[in-house]
Amino acid sequence: MHLTADHDGVIVADVVAEWAGRHRKDFELTLTGPAGGAWKAGAGGPSWTLDAIDFCRAISRRTASITSAS
Repeated sequence: MHLTADHDGVIVADVVAEWAGRHRKDFELTLTGPAGGAWKAGAGGPSWTLDAIDFCRAISRRTASITSAS
């Protein structure tokens, strides 16, 4: 999969914003990879660093790669 900051980074930022709005707690989040970035809400919350795609899979409850059926 080829990811870009210009396209996929915007989608990941939207996912983080929606998650943060539902979550409503202080946090620091650093997502790595081409679609990653850094976000923070409040002060003193937990800090996480993980791959941007892994974050999106985790909050969508998809922990494995999706493959097409033949």
